[in-house]
Amino acid sequence: MLWKLTGGKVHATDHSNAKPINLKSGIQGFYFYARAGYRHHVFWKQNGLFFEVQSRALSKQQVINMAISMVQESPIRSAK
Repeated sequence: MLWKLTGGKVHATDHSNAKPINLKSGIQGFYFYARAGYRHHVFWKQNGLFFEVQSRALSKQQVINMAISMVQESPIRSAK
């Protein structure tokens, strides 16, 4: 079972074509290509938060590189 963030809510989902990828030591993400929307997706959980990068305009490698860049920084948290 994989998790996906959609519309600000986390959903359990089964992307049978999702492939695990290492984004950083200790942080594993998942990559999949959604044919219906022609989008590359990478999603992961970090510090108790869920993140996703997706794009139609960027290549698979560019989306993965963006996710790798994001996991190098501390997650932005709400000021609440």
